[in-house]
Amino acid sequence: MISTCEHDRITQLAIKKLGCDAARISTVGDKSFLIIGRQRTTEQDRLEHGVTTTDGHGKVLQYTYLNESAIASGKSAKRLLLSLLKYTRLHRMSKAGWTLLDYARYIGRGGMPLHDQLAS
Repeated sequence: MISTCEHDRITQLAIKKLGCDAARISTVGDKSFLIIGRQRTTEQDRLEHGVTTTDGHGKVLQYTYLNESAIASGKSAKRLLLSLLKYTRLHRMSKAGWTLLDYARYIGRGGMPLHDQLAS
């Protein structure tokens, strides 16, 4: 079980490192999941994905919502934190333009895999 202090520390770290709008921890059985959220609008959806939300009469609806994603999991605060750090690193690599092939080449040249770096 994750204490309230650890819960707050992990969610605040996620918000700081990932620049998300919200973070929460949900527990199912003995495993906890870190869920982050980013504010979105239906206008962004329309521009990015061509999706338009309408009511039953064809009127376009515009509203703001929180788009949530589970990004990390663990059975303890330490495991949840390690999972968050792994996701953060992958997120940074992706934003920098890395592909899976780039990561494989990095490992092939002697770079330490993420799970080994986080364990040490």
